[in-house]
Amino acid sequence: MKTLMGFVSLLLVSSLSVAHAVDPLESDMKRLGDLFTQIHDNLSDPAQSKVLAQDAAEMVQIFTDASNRVPDTISALPANQQAAALTEYKDLLAQEIASATDLANAFLHGDLVLAQATFLKMNQIKKSGHNQFKPPKP
Repeated sequence: MKTLMGFVSLLLVSSLSVAHAVDPLESDMKRLGDLFTQIHDNLSDPAQSKVLAQDAAEMVQIFTDASNRVPDTISALPANQQAAALTEYKDLLAQEIASATDLANAFLHGDLVLAQATFLKMNQIKKSGHNQFKPPKP
């Protein structure tokens, strides 16, 4: 009986894990949101430049990873629209990768004016991407 209860418990835990599995793209976007907030909150503090450069470098990696995934909103489009949408999505991410690289370099060189301008640009790209590809909230 003890073995049966252990097996049932294992099945329940396994099924709950599957039911609550997080989409890797969703996880990437959540982490990017955290990094955007972290950078925004410390953008004008020169003492934070080294940490913010690391945050921007992490953004480069996450944007790169995200560019290898297809958002559900694109997959849900008619087949004849998917290629164009995917091209636009990848273009926006390429812009974010370039901008995040510039942002990291601005922080490393202590150029907070350039960092602020670059961060503003990144926010504009993010808004455009969310308008086009972020799934609506249920």
